[in-house]
Order: sequence, then C-alpha cells, then structure tokens
Amino acid sequence: MIDEPMDFDGMVALINTIKAAMDDFSVSVEEILAEGDRVVTQSTFTGTLVRPLLGFEPSDRLLSLSAVTFWSIARGQIVDGQSQLDTAELARHIQRSSVRFTA
Repeated sequence: MIDEPMDFDGMVALINTIKAAMDDFSVSVEEILAEGDRVVTQSTFTGTLVRPLLGFEPSDRLLSLSAVTFWSIARGQIVDGQSQLDTAELARHIQRSSVRFTA
C-alpha cells in the first residue's frame, strides 16, 4: 500500500491510520513549490507510536516520516494529489527505538 505513489484518497486514509497510531501526531510542511495548477509539498509527519502501525509495534520514541506530495489545483481547490512516503526512514526510526541497552 505505501510502497507506491498514492492518490488523494489513499493519502487521506493513510494519514488517518497514522493519526490513530500516534496520539501526538503532527504535520510540518517543510517546502512548497508551485507552478500553474501544480503544487509540490515536502512534509514531515511526527509522533510517538502508541499503537501498532503498518506492522510496527509501539515505541516510546518520537518518530518522523517524510513525504513528498504532488497536488493538482483547479478553480482554487485541490482536485488530486499523489504522495510518496519515505517508509525506509520510518523503519530505521522504529528499529533504533526497539534497541534496548542493558548494563
């Protein structure tokens, strides 16, 4: 589901899934580029995983996930969007958070 570009409805569904797994979920738009009826955003999703997400178990560390979205605009409204998520980055964060050190 998340290894390929997503359409607008797929992105909304994924964001809702992430929000349900992270009580402190937030989105930060890092960059916006626009030309004509096309807009590109680079965003970072952050939060603490408190419920399972996409096969990953909860963690007590703050996680981040980067996304690039290509939006189509018509009559001042978003009519379509396709996103690509950096799921490898999410996996690295979760793997680091699951490492426990003992003395």
